[in-house]
This record gives sequence, C-alpha cells and structure tokens, in this order.
Amino acid sequence: MLKNNKKIDKKTFLIVKSVILKIDLYSLLKLGLPEDEFDPEIKSIVAQLPNCKSPLDIAHTIARIFSSSFGEKFEPDEYLEYGQEIFNLLRDNGCKIGN
Repeated sequence: MLKNNKKIDKKTFLIVKSVILKIDLYSLLKLGLPEDEFDPEIKSIVAQLPNCKSPLDIAHTIARIFSSSFGEKFEPDEYLEYGQEIFNLLRDNGCKIGN
C-alpha cells in the first residue's frame, strides 16, 4: 500500500497513474517536473473509483479533481478517452470498479 491516510491499492494506483501521465496537464512533465507531480490528484481519483460504475463516471471524476486542484473548469468530455482506458485496464487487471 502507498503511504497515505487511506490505504490505496498500489496496482490500481499504478494503472491510473499510467493513464493520467499521458494527459500531462500543462505539459509539466515535458518541462521536466518529476512523474510524481500528479500523485495527489491520482490518489484522489483512486479514492473516488468505488463510486465509479462507468468510463463516463471516471471522466467526471478526473475533470472534477483537476478543476478542484488547478482552479479552472475542466469538462468530463475532455477525459472520456482516458476514463475508458482506466476502466478497461482496471477491469482487465482484476481491479475492483464501483461498489
């Protein structure tokens, strides 16, 4: 488990991280910031996965967390492709999705 107040499944975290890093919001990774730059947002996304029952739910979660973290409005449709990828990877790797 990762160090955090709540226990987060490491496999789930790494799957979500692999997809979120593809987004590279604001090109921060291209600018040389470390790969753990988005770890707080990834942990928040993982913590919300029990409430997600579809790729669209995951896209809404990504947009909501990014909006909260970065102080601007992000739309779920911008992240539907990533929500689908996370959903498929979690399902295909035997990770729990939704309650």
